[in-house]
Amino acid sequence: MKKIGIISDTHGLLRPEILEILKGCDCIIHAGDVNKPEILDKLRMMGSIYVVRGNNDKDWAEGMAKTLHFTIEGVKFFMTHNKKDVDWDLKDTQIVIF
Repeated sequence: MKKIGIISDTHGLLRPEILEILKGCDCIIHAGDVNKPEILDKLRMMGSIYVVRGNNDKDWAEGMAKTLHFTIEGVKFFMTHNKKDVDWDLKDTQIVIF
């Protein structure tokens, strides 16, 4: 079974305590407002990441999806930063993160 870390709204800062918690995770889910690409670079070194663009993610994140459907070990996820962007036709989605 994979260990999953869920984080959001880092706003350009990854505190040492958070890095300590996430270091044992196989997958890291970031629900937006990363603010700096360096944050994602650090997280990528720790494991697989899934990330969406938040309302404070600027030009550097233009290619990043606002919504994301993905599956981890057979569990179907839907993620977005803003609740207003939730796709309420979720079909077989099991976990929603916003």
